[in-house]
Amino acid sequence: MRRATSLLALARTAHSLAAPNSLLRGRKMSAMASKATVVWLRDELRVHDNALLAEAARRGAPVLPVFCLDPRVFDASAKSDLGSSQKTGARRAKFVLESLEDLRGSLKDLGSGLVVRRGSPRQVLADICEELGDDVAIISSEAACSEEQKDEAAVSEIAPLTKVWDGTLYHRDDLAYIPFKDQFTAWRTSVEKGDTPVRADCFARPRDLPAPPACSGLDDAIPSLNDLGYGDASVDKRGDFFDPRGGEAAALERLQRYVWDEDRLRTYFDTRNGMVGQGYSTKFAPWLARGCLSPRRVAHECAKYEQKRVANKSTYWVKFELTWRDYFVYYAHKYGEKLFFPYGVKGSSQKWRVDSNALRAWKEGRTGAPLVDANMRELRATGFMSNRGRQNVASYLVHDLGLDWRLGAEHFEELLVDYTPESNWGNWHAAAGLSGGRINRFNILKQSKDYDADGQYVKLWCPELAKVPAPSCHTPWLLSTADKDRYGAADYPPPLKTLGFKGGKPPPKKAKGGDRDKIKAKRRQKSRVQAAYL
Repeated sequence: MRRATSLLALARTAHSLAAPNSLLRGRKMSAMASKATVVWLRDELRVHDNALLAEAARRGAPVLPVFCLDPRVFDASAKSDLGSSQKTGARRAKFVLESLEDLRGSLKDLGSGLVVRRGSPRQVLADICEELGDDVAIISSEAACSEEQKDEAAVSEIAPLTKVWDGTLYHRDDLAYIPFKDQFTAWRTSVEKGDTPVRADCFARPRDLPAPPACSGLDDAIPSLNDLGYGDASVDKRGDFFDPRGGEAAALERLQRYVWDEDRLRTYFDTRNGMVGQGYSTKFAPWLARGCLSPRRVAHECAKYEQKRVANKSTYWVKFELTWRDYFVYYAHKYGEKLFFPYGVKGSSQKWRVDSNALRAWKEGRTGAPLVDANMRELRATGFMSNRGRQNVASYLVHDLGLDWRLGAEHFEELLVDYTPESNWGNWHAAAGLSGGRINRFNILKQSKDYDADGQYVKLWCPELAKVPAPSCHTPWLLSTADKDRYGAADYPPPLKTLGFKGGKPPPKKAKGGDRDKIKAKRRQKSRVQAAYL
């Protein structure tokens, strides 16, 4: 693949192409003369490259950062509409609380603070504005999804609300001349050909912030998991699993270690499809999702790495994945609530099957498809799943079982530590073939052969198959009863669906040569993995 303009070159041009005022949307004059500025934080839990804090500091009025633990989201009793999955599982809730503790410490170091209160944004911010008195202004980031946009509309009735663009690699204003295209490759190509800059105007950590106004809650303890109704949030760490701690400090430590100390950026392209261990991928996604780490900071580090060590496919590919992440944000902005519709943005006529037993087996990792089961068990035990795994289990639920894709999206929403509505629902939307592009149906057996040939991953998470030699561990239904007993695999469930190749075995390899047109056609049909998970 042709390499894009280097990251360093993009970063150098950042300042010249964007005036500071272009950050803001819908600014009201009363906000500029306010006695206090409330910074309503959601997924911007950092002090580096934070456009909200930068704008609040620029105004000069006292700054009060606030985070709302909305019980519709952050409570063990909050359930999804369709499948009654938790809106936020215990591990992501724990990660958010850790991130808030870390952010409060960082803000105190800057002379500021953080108020964390339980309640809806409308309720919490109305109470705070009443406590602070007249002439209070509110700053927030601009949400992409409908639920958050409804919150913004409600909050704007309380006080002047300024919405700031934050959290993407490419600023929206810098893409104004590039029409958004529904197909990622077409849009990415336009962005790269246009030499779209990655802004470099907020990389520095601020030296200080205006002191907060007197407000109750600045010194209150941040609620615990028990306060939110959650129980155990422990993680099964088998297989050298990477257990991320929430917060900006942990995010920057991971960035430093991955890029510089362990020099893993050099080989990211070659290792990114792994499934076992800490180092095969960046593992930046949980911190990016909560805004503990800025995507522009990641791009900046890649640019430095290109200058000091090497520019290769790996440095390009990290930026490529960040661009995927942007794509889903802009896709959500374009289609809004349609992202959650059962028939998608294009109005598909697909009929989804209802089967509670099959859905339960999928969630519990007992489908009889080892690669699917291993990934689903890892998700349940850790809150994480590799990008490769996500595509396979989504394809299996939708195309092999024929179940409603939204049930899968809701389950991921509950359990993933790195959940964001844009990437999660956008990827599921695409996996179900509802985005208007090609349908990516994965051959689970071929994926097993290509990415877990020795069975290391399957044996790690499916201990019933630990003694079954590869490649038979991927097709245990072909084992005789005697072999199942001999290998201790008798308790592994039979498959819900016959998989892949006829008889469970790959077709014989063809001799070289042959019909070139047929070969090209087969290559065109090869699935392209949707991403946005680093």
